[in-house]
Amino acid sequence: MKASALTKFLNLLLEESDYRKTGYFAEKLMVSNKTISNYITELRWYMREYGLDITAKHGVGIRMEGDRNALVKLQKSMQQEMQETFTSESRRKKIMEKLLMFDESISVRRLSDEFRVSSTSIVKDLERVEAELGQLDILLSRSKSGTRITAKEQRIRSAKRKFIFEELSSLTQQDQIMDFSLCRKILSRYVDEDTQSIAKKMIDIAQEKLGFHLDTNYYAQIFISYSIFIQRIRKGCELTEAPVRPVVTELHVLKTYPITEEMIQWLVHTQSITINDLDTRWVNARLSGVYHEEQSAKAGYSPIIQETVDELISSIGDIFNADFSSDDILKTGLSKHFIPMIARLKNNIKITHPFILQIKQQYTAMFSVVSLASSILEKKLGFTLSDDEIGFILIHFQAALERHNLSKKIAIVYNCGQANAMLIENQIKINLPTFDVIELISIHDLKTEYLRHFDFIISTMDLDISDIPSVVISPVADRLDIQRISQAYERLIRDVRESRFHYLLQAISTDAILVHQKCKTKEEILEKANSILLQKGYVEHGFFDSVKNREKVSSTEIGNGIAIPHGSDKYVNRTAIVLVTLDDPILWRDGMVSVVLFIAVSFEQKDTMRKLLKDLYHLISSEDFIGNIQKASTAEEIIGVLYGKSMKQEHCQ
Repeated sequence: MKASALTKFLNLLLEESDYRKTGYFAEKLMVSNKTISNYITELRWYMREYGLDITAKHGVGIRMEGDRNALVKLQKSMQQEMQETFTSESRRKKIMEKLLMFDESISVRRLSDEFRVSSTSIVKDLERVEAELGQLDILLSRSKSGTRITAKEQRIRSAKRKFIFEELSSLTQQDQIMDFSLCRKILSRYVDEDTQSIAKKMIDIAQEKLGFHLDTNYYAQIFISYSIFIQRIRKGCELTEAPVRPVVTELHVLKTYPITEEMIQWLVHTQSITINDLDTRWVNARLSGVYHEEQSAKAGYSPIIQETVDELISSIGDIFNADFSSDDILKTGLSKHFIPMIARLKNNIKITHPFILQIKQQYTAMFSVVSLASSILEKKLGFTLSDDEIGFILIHFQAALERHNLSKKIAIVYNCGQANAMLIENQIKINLPTFDVIELISIHDLKTEYLRHFDFIISTMDLDISDIPSVVISPVADRLDIQRISQAYERLIRDVRESRFHYLLQAISTDAILVHQKCKTKEEILEKANSILLQKGYVEHGFFDSVKNREKVSSTEIGNGIAIPHGSDKYVNRTAIVLVTLDDPILWRDGMVSVVLFIAVSFEQKDTMRKLLKDLYHLISSEDFIGNIQKASTAEEIIGVLYGKSMKQEHCQ
């Protein structure tokens, strides 16, 4: 218990001649009634040798009882005993407050005049304050104009929040629920009401859109963080750097990112406050930290959302041979995500996925599956989904895969050059399952806590890891290294089992296969493929426009040199695919493409559609099949590859 608080309570008691309820003193000191009870107990310890007491009357209050001279002696005794400690502590707190909370520039002379103490005392105080700030990675910068703090913006925000919480905690009992009105009183010393109102509105948006309610403790935490954030942004204090973290460690926080984007858009349009990408991620990290997704879906979602979610879950579950129908976390997460997503699409609000390039690179197969299956959403909702929106939907299914133990996360930790590390990554990707997520981490960026996010670790140096399956390889990843990786990974590894693509073969024919084309542009390829389906009567004239519109919104290049352009199923009379291979790869949008699957899918036969998507996934995810298709010189050879025949068998026949 701080001496200053106890002496303040004593002074209040001495000012009152009549009974006062404990609530009166609690309000004056901004503490709880229970804290006042603790003060009474401690004061009675000091009173014992002065013949004094604090009397209490039920329903009336408390009052100091005893000889007036004894009361004066008690007051002087306590003040004398506590004077030195109280003075130095309060000075240091005031100095810390000036530097940290008010962003002031201070000087020894000015502080000496203000506190009426010697310069030597102030210098000692500053040494203590500097040491305390140093523990928070905040330094004191001294110049002719004075002394002020200097640090990375993230450290300053954290320190400000810590200062307020320490003050709040000192006035709150451990077993007591945090008093939010007290929280606001303390915060109001440093942050104006308008800024607090903006922070409150941000939280209101998050709770409404995510469909959850924060308890008082969590609410106070994020309220203080957002209030400080807005105050700093208004002063022009932005984040300019952020720690490098593996994408796998960021995925769990991205479920709240679309709502964070809406909060940021609200700040831009209503408050004229512009936020950069790093600060957007900072805001989202705070929200993700207090958001707890409920385990079961609640009633109240519209029939169209429930139906769409169920169909999407069923389609993707079929592809993985997994039953996601009882995964309530997946259902609830998607349902909550779809409500604001539909609103965004209706109002043409664009959203940015901060890791979309990494997602498409590291989750290529999953992205292609979700992209194709999302046509279900587009049919029902009437909107084309961007890569960014698909990326956010992917997060929910990737999390489901991990819950069902269908996907493993692999880290490659290297101490060689990045170019060499990428060669290692390519070697390993060829030999490990497509749905496993591989991430490169330089030893210079590695933090021990990152490793707990991975299921398997491959490194070019000994990391002394015992609790996670791992293997050390040479920087060249030779044949022996690959064998050792496969042996260490034997319990996790899965092989692609499909050797024939029955439903894909029903959708493709030799006259819909164009081999070694010399096309130079994406548009030329799309026109050729569309004309084949149009002549056969498989699609209507509006199909080509729907394909081009989709390409404008979301690139259909999915990695591994493959593109899967597709259009709206309302123009499809019969499911069909045109397969095109190119003599020379062309730039699609973000990457080079040499194999194109021009897809027209009818969703009338749902079971057939799902099995076709499954075939497409296995084809796309198998580098061997894609490699054989690229090598094939005739349409017949490609059909043979799809039947499971090797190129050698084809040439022998």
